[in-house]
Amino acid sequence: MEKEKIANSTIYNQVRTILVQGIVVALLLSLGANLILSFRQENEARDQSLISAAQVMANAPVFMDVIDANQANTYIKRTVKGGSGMYVLAVYDATGEPIAFYDLASGSHDVSQLAPLNKDIMDNLTQDDSTLLHNSDAPSGTDRCAYTAIYSTDGKISGFTMAGIYMRSIRKMIFLTLLSHVLVGVAALFFGSMLSLRLSRRIKDDLLGYEPNDFRRLFLQQMDILDGLDEGILA
Repeated sequence: MEKEKIANSTIYNQVRTILVQGIVVALLLSLGANLILSFRQENEARDQSLISAAQVMANAPVFMDVIDANQANTYIKRTVKGGSGMYVLAVYDATGEPIAFYDLASGSHDVSQLAPLNKDIMDNLTQDDSTLLHNSDAPSGTDRCAYTAIYSTDGKISGFTMAGIYMRSIRKMIFLTLLSHVLVGVAALFFGSMLSLRLSRRIKDDLLGYEPNDFRRLFLQQMDILDGLDEGILA
């Protein structure tokens, strides 16, 4: 019984090692491909959401002519809390000075936390009527921001808007992706171990209860006996 247990364990370990290696390689390939695709899709969706949020805010009637700080603060606070998907919104005047600001995480609306808008950003938005994705001058804690110009009813730039998201949203996506693969990996290893146990028992039955090394040992013993007989006959 002890000999059978040892032999069974040896076959089982060999089969399990091969299956585990295959599972690990497959999971690593799947994880790499999934992360690349997830990052690409997340970046595209994130950038589109930022652009849309900045443009919608720039076209809001409250910002069309003279921008009132109180009205602007009320509007962006309501927008952020309303589930827009943005975590930071800000409004700047035509000179780049912050007028209104709201941070969902801290609940702060103190515009002194924001630096004046970068001159390069304003020049870019003034020359090109489009939305600019920019990270260098993003408020602390934000991962990516979108900026666009506010045009008054007479067609002149009356200010700028900014929409941003936190880095934690990207980290959360990475964590959930890794967690799902870890759970799948644990389940795959469990079922792989069960399958390797069944396969090792089937191999053991096909080998009449012998370990593969037992056949090698028996063959070598048989060769030694035949060599001894040949020597005895020749003698």
